[in-house]
Amino acid sequence: MIVAHALSGNTAALKKNAKMTALSSAKNIASDLLSDPFINYRYRIEIEGMEMMGFSKVSEFSNETEVKTFKEGGLNNHNHKLNDGTSYANITFEHGLSLDNTLYQWRQEVINGNMLEALRSGAIKVYAQNHLTSIWHFHGAWPSKLVVSGLDAGTTNNEVIVESVELVIERFERSTSVDPLSFVGLS
Repeated sequence: MIVAHALSGNTAALKKNAKMTALSSAKNIASDLLSDPFINYRYRIEIEGMEMMGFSKVSEFSNETEVKTFKEGGLNNHNHKLNDGTSYANITFEHGLSLDNTLYQWRQEVINGNMLEALRSGAIKVYAQNHLTSIWHFHGAWPSKLVVSGLDAGTTNNEVIVESVELVIERFERSTSVDPLSFVGLS
């Protein structure tokens, strides 16, 4: 009887501890969401050194080097192939529309012909479980296209309005170093 009473008291304490742990965990999640508006986005964009916004989708990054082929006089048994310049594909970002009009203002600079002011450098930061895993830097970027998804008040499934921007870039490169402490959440 004494053992059963001791076990039931222990069970009650365990249940109370589990409830407090769950409550604490919920408070931490809520705190993270309030303190980090980008927590639900895997890709964060930094423009001119300032983290701007989070994105849910980023197009592929690609570059291609053109090959120039020519025959050398007197040596006609094969063609020579030389590098004829590298081109970089545009990058497109998508996220839910917000009150932040940074992308719209940047696009307006291009529309108004202020190309020198519109050229920017930045970085795409890739996160996994809210920890930085890689950084891609882009240079000479300017927005060539801004799209806001269609608006339909008749939809019944609470669709998110999506904003996307396409950036023309001169080049990109992957950062060769990411702070290793960011992988374990200590940076």
